[in-house]
Amino acid sequence: MKDIMKLALRLIIITAAAGLLLGLTYNATKEPIAYQEELSKSEARMAVLSQATDFEEFDLTAVSLEDAYADITEVYIGLNDGQTVGATISFDTTGYSSGLNLTVGIAQDGTIAGVDIVSHGETPGLGAKADDAEYLAQYIGKSGELSVVKTEPSADSQIQAVTGATITSSAIADAVNAAQQFYQEYLAKGV
Repeated sequence: MKDIMKLALRLIIITAAAGLLLGLTYNATKEPIAYQEELSKSEARMAVLSQATDFEEFDLTAVSLEDAYADITEVYIGLNDGQTVGATISFDTTGYSSGLNLTVGIAQDGTIAGVDIVSHGETPGLGAKADDAEYLAQYIGKSGELSVVKTEPSADSQIQAVTGATITSSAIADAVNAAQQFYQEYLAKGV
């Protein structure tokens, strides 16, 4: 009985020490992690709307978001010398895996200025290839409803899917289409 009590006391001490160390580590890294996440988001905004020099957050609570816009996490109005040049719309959506975070830049004329994948959990070698600059460049300058095709695009409204990653490619195209619709519905008139 004495041995069991000693063992239980040792386990309690080890568990308490591990919990304390884990809590201290969390508190020490919480702010740097938040800073890095905000820095990544800021870099994504600059990458997809490079003509903007400043960004002003759009209050999403000011509009009633429909299910089509449920994946939107934040919207920023892009400014240059106080003049609006477009907007960035960020999404947290699902490709083949959950956790596909991307930002879409929409120029003031409604065309796509850029697409940046901030983070993803897609399959390495397949869906992860959607993060390639060459693939994302297909979206730049396009407007209107876009569709994903597995072969060479035959129309301007088509985007060629990443080979072996049609689900991821479709998720990105859906987010870009939703960004364009949101821009037209809520921002184009007031921007």
